[in-house]
Amino acid sequence: MKKLLGIIVLGLLLSNCAPLDTSKWPSSYRIVTAETSDGNTYSYTHVTFLNAFGKNDFNQCKLDSYWYKIASKTFSEKTRYHVPDLAVTDCYSKQEAYKLCLEWDWVYKEYKQDTAKYLRSRISEALILKKEKPLKCRNSQDDLLVDANREIEKAKSRARVAEIEAENARAVAEIEKRIKEQDNN
Repeated sequence: MKKLLGIIVLGLLLSNCAPLDTSKWPSSYRIVTAETSDGNTYSYTHVTFLNAFGKNDFNQCKLDSYWYKIASKTFSEKTRYHVPDLAVTDCYSKQEAYKLCLEWDWVYKEYKQDTAKYLRSRISEALILKKEKPLKCRNSQDDLLVDANREIEKAKSRARVAEIEAENARAVAEIEKRIKEQDNN
């Protein structure tokens, strides 16, 4: 055990003696200026540590986890990380209509109400650009099913909490009973 501790301490000391060369690391942030399909330009702060050191820019429209962090504005409250609405709509407009409907359903399942509303608005705008009905993907029955499942999960969670609290109360009562029995003896 002492040898292991000695090796760890020695390693820490040596690592502090050799400065870490971060010059070859990519910058964590960079300003990207991109252009939408209709020629509008926009800028945003590209955050490299969110997406494996810059292998993916927002304007590549991959609709992956990085894209949704930036598009949904859930990454940061700071507006410098946000892309304009027209950029989100433009990425959606590059998708086929059926894919937009899949995204429509996924967004509602994945995000809270405000974010889902925002992203669905961008999907509707993309459908309009494609000369489709803006509510083509709307299916209130699917949304109701998602809402019902969320409520069921909340109820299950509350039931689990109540079970744990009841078990804890039984354990406390048992301990108090034992203490009283010991005091009486």
